[in-house]
Amino acid sequence: MLFRSEVLKYDERSLKARYALSDYWYQRGEITRAMFELEQITRLDPRQALAWNQMGQHSIDFGRLSQAERFLRSALAAEPEAKLRQEICLDLGQCLFQQRNYEEALEFLEQALPGPATAAWRAEALAAMGHDEESRVALAEAQRLGPGDRTVRMATARLLLQWSQPREALAVLQAGVAENPQDRDFQFQLAQAYAALGETAEADAARERFAALDRLADRYSELNTQVGD
Repeated sequence: MLFRSEVLKYDERSLKARYALSDYWYQRGEITRAMFELEQITRLDPRQALAWNQMGQHSIDFGRLSQAERFLRSALAAEPEAKLRQEICLDLGQCLFQQRNYEEALEFLEQALPGPATAAWRAEALAAMGHDEESRVALAEAQRLGPGDRTVRMATARLLLQWSQPREALAVLQAGVAENPQDRDFQFQLAQAYAALGETAEADAARERFAALDRLADRYSELNTQVGD
């Protein structure tokens, strides 16, 4: 930890230094160490909305949704400036959606920074609440704003599958996989689309690719935790 010691030896309470360290560890893939520095920031100054938000984002990345929700609500309680507040609302809306709290998710998404990801999550939340026509309008907006955006593609594929349009979903997913074959979420949805079309061999192959990528992700998380410890 020589690098950390050198950065902080002049001022242990330097928030700027701790933000820099958090970013350094995050870029190296050492998320546990990045989280440690962010936690120190919030202890030094609980009104650091940016640190709370970054902890929430990292927690979402690792599927720790209840923890992410807690961090993101703390970020909002810190009364961030308007643009950051909109970004936090998007993260919290996504987090609540993944926990199937669709109504509250939609409330925060309505306050989020406008853009393709916001429209995509709104489309999925509306569909989950049974508002298909409004969902289609929101999805069309998402596609207009970011046709090649990953979040938009995932929402489009999931909704097309929900609306019994597996052939159209397959085309969207194949485009996503062509750009990033290592994306496990695309592989999972690809298996769903093939299964809906009755193409069993292709569905099994996609499931196997997803399982392999999922094991690698779990191993990455395990190793990252060991490094942080």
